[in-house]
Amino acid sequence: MLGLRPTGNRGRERLFSWLGQRLQGAHCADLFAGSGALSFEALSRGAATCIAIDCQPQALRWLRYNAEQLQAQHLSCQREDSTELIERPPTRPMDLIFVDPPFAANCSSQVCAKLERHDWLATGAVIYVELPKRSTGFCAPANWRLWRQAITGDVDSRLYTRIEPPS
Repeated sequence: MLGLRPTGNRGRERLFSWLGQRLQGAHCADLFAGSGALSFEALSRGAATCIAIDCQPQALRWLRYNAEQLQAQHLSCQREDSTELIERPPTRPMDLIFVDPPFAANCSSQVCAKLERHDWLATGAVIYVELPKRSTGFCAPANWRLWRQAITGDVDSRLYTRIEPPS
């Protein structure tokens, strides 16, 4: 599929090693799911549910097909533009969110701000963000703390933890 940039095997292995036991029973959202690799991996490592969201019809067809083949009953697939979807509050706040938009979209800062603004994040949520290595304009919300970071090839992988903002 044109423009699809799945998280590589080494990157996924590192990410899920970082997450460790935080996955057990977690409710996850994969905002730019593409191949669904992060969604399937999260479920296989103990996440309770995962919503895989992508606006590309072909990506969604493959996601649904693979979910059926893998009998991934706790994966729901949604065809929607994530940048618009996250402007509405979710059914439930998420414990883990994957933010890995196409690099050309240059929308990671805005997406992360909307997640915070529209109550997508549970208390203590973890947010994974993939950026181009040379990205200089990314700005995480003030109440997110960088927990882990690795740069591999052209990808800057970051894992943030959410600190509950003061009331």
